[in-house]
Amino acid sequence: MKIDFSKIKKGFTIAAQKTKETSESVLEIAKLKYKLVEINSEIEETFKNIGKLVYNAGDEEDITDEIKKMCEKISSLTEKRDDMQENFNELVNKKQCPKCSMKLDKDFEYCPKCGHNFDE
Repeated sequence: MKIDFSKIKKGFTIAAQKTKETSESVLEIAKLKYKLVEINSEIEETFKNIGKLVYNAGDEEDITDEIKKMCEKISSLTEKRDDMQENFNELVNKKQCPKCSMKLDKDFEYCPKCGHNFDE
């Protein structure tokens, strides 16, 4: 029996390529998860800083401009986070219900939690 090493080599090459693609996808997902955690932490920290600023200012200072800047930062970070979450959902073949925020497989037509129709 003759062994065809070219077929074996081709099989290994295909397997190696698929492994590479899978590992790149897993790495990209991990990076996005990490960035989402970082942004959520920064948003939470900014909310805490607003509370501290208000508490420490009491009635003596006008802190409106500082609070406005912090709120703008939160809005900017939230928008960035939402875009990243959308990219993440795309990578893992999920979608998020716009009504209740439940994460679902892409093939769902209705949200099982709130009943939202994705085709509307």
